[in-house]
Amino acid sequence: EELKKLILRLHAGESEDVVKEDFRKHFGGVSSYEIAQMEKSLMQDEGLEIEQVQLLCSVHANIFKGSIDEVHTVNREHEKVGHPVRVMREENYALKNLLESLNNNVRVYLEDESEKYRMNVLTQMNLLWDIDKHYTRKENTFFPLMEKNGLTAPPKVMWAVDDDIRLLIKNFKLAIENKDTEDLLTNYL
Repeated sequence: EELKKLILRLHAGESEDVVKEDFRKHFGGVSSYEIAQMEKSLMQDEGLEIEQVQLLCSVHANIFKGSIDEVHTVNREHEKVGHPVRVMREENYALKNLLESLNNNVRVYLEDESEKYRMNVLTQMNLLWDIDKHYTRKENTFFPLMEKNGLTAPPKVMWAVDDDIRLLIKNFKLAIENKDTEDLLTNYL
């Protein structure tokens, strides 16, 4: 209930810094289960739509940053080669590295709009689109298990966020293909 009150304050427009400070005062940490239950309650009890929860998802993550107890818990089973949790984690690291490299290449392209640098960015964008496979596996593997166990809100929110990211990637790639550097500067950097 206290977590929900904090998040509702965010949704009402209160400063992220103020809410974050109150969170730190009242909580040493939270579990991923508590966050899932809070999201479920926001949608079921408070009537928030998935889009409303999703809209402030990154703000929620900033509030809880470094305080989620169970998210990074690893057991021996998860560490086995080929285990879905390990595969997802490794793919997340690879995606993070690709995004850092892509960011550098976009900056180079914006400084020198040559075809060579544009093609470097497009090549990396094609690699980045593999995120669709990553999200599809997550959505079809983990989400049904979560829903089966009564955790319905987080998969709905995460699926919507995944779809937003897919759209951002498509639009970003279109801007590169169309050599629309103004769009890149305005909307993506």
